[in-house]
Amino acid sequence: MTASASEWLISVDSHLIEPANVWSDRLPAKYRDAGPRWVSDGQGESWLFEESKRIPLDSNGTAGATWPKEARPPMFTPLTWDQVPPACYDPRARIEAMDRDHELAALCFPNMAGFAGSLFQRAQDKDLALLCIQAYNDWFLDEWVAGFPGRFIGLGIVPLWDGRLAAAEAERVIAKGARALSISQAPEKIGFPAITDEHWDPLYSVMNDACLPLCMHLGTGIPAADESASADLAKKMREAIKNNDLDSLAERLGMKKGEASRRRRMLPGTSTSLIGATMGRDTLTDWLDTDLFGQYPNLTLALSENGVGWIPSVLSLADWTETLNRLAEPSDAPMPSDIFRQHVYGCFIDEPITQELVDILGADNIMIETDFPHTATNWPHSMERVDVCMEGVPGETRRKILRGNAERVFNFTPAEPPVLAG
Repeated sequence: MTASASEWLISVDSHLIEPANVWSDRLPAKYRDAGPRWVSDGQGESWLFEESKRIPLDSNGTAGATWPKEARPPMFTPLTWDQVPPACYDPRARIEAMDRDHELAALCFPNMAGFAGSLFQRAQDKDLALLCIQAYNDWFLDEWVAGFPGRFIGLGIVPLWDGRLAAAEAERVIAKGARALSISQAPEKIGFPAITDEHWDPLYSVMNDACLPLCMHLGTGIPAADESASADLAKKMREAIKNNDLDSLAERLGMKKGEASRRRRMLPGTSTSLIGATMGRDTLTDWLDTDLFGQYPNLTLALSENGVGWIPSVLSLADWTETLNRLAEPSDAPMPSDIFRQHVYGCFIDEPITQELVDILGADNIMIETDFPHTATNWPHSMERVDVCMEGVPGETRRKILRGNAERVFNFTPAEPPVLAG
């Protein structure tokens, strides 16, 4: 079945670039000189936070908004603000880009703040950090989500250093229209308690009661030592990709040395795809090894930008191991694959979605992401790639993956598809 002019998709993993006034317009006066602000000086243009943390803006987070691909700057190239396409930071320009791609709605992760607010999670002044988190949430939910109803799925970030504060901010942003929260996929790697610690119980309780998902984006478990020096990280990432150094690239992304292959000839996309699958595997395994879904029966997870093709091998091994365990200790509890289908959702940008894969994961557990405006996006040809990826998938399953699952998982009502000229 091929895409028609009437088909639209919902992206459950897109991104945005925060405008320079997000925090300067919203922080109390006494914090504005310490809060995030855009600066231009002898070191170039970048964000500055807490007087010493410079966060440059590079092309990896914006180049996908440039077409044709040949016009895009090389990955990790530092940018001035004038070089950032408006569709990255202006919701009206973003919607124009979405319409061109037949993208009806998008769930957008922050950029400068980190996909789960990691910049603020590690801030020294926690009062300032909380205000920065709240300012970001207010800006996105007020100006994007409420400003353009049905085009953006509300996503909030919360203070991970305090479980009760996280729960309180979750309640606040849900009341404002958030339909999901972004948290670390590996909190123990960035200085916070493991997912089974009672630290998280207040937050889990809020999300369980709200029947809304926790989003866990690729890269949100990068250790503080690596992420703290953003310019150095970008430089080393460029070098690792250029040299096909998978070990160094893996270490930069928070994996222990030895978890990736030794240096080898490998295309950059292959390297990062393997690392993404590995990080997703670790996150999924961690959660399946807990009883959290038994304690919180309405708690759900969305694995963001981790792909889906690797998931069957994890579920197969988990089920086989559980079957062996039950020889000694019989149980009628759900198998790991059952728990996955009840509580976990994956998404893909560009990979084969076969009927066999759908049967294993469940037609209700797969969603689409465009990753716009990152370099991995297929914009403005996402629907064309969907035809290739989902060739042979039946119509009802196709509609679920395109948008129906996102509407259900995020309890989201999209706008009516616009009528496009021509």
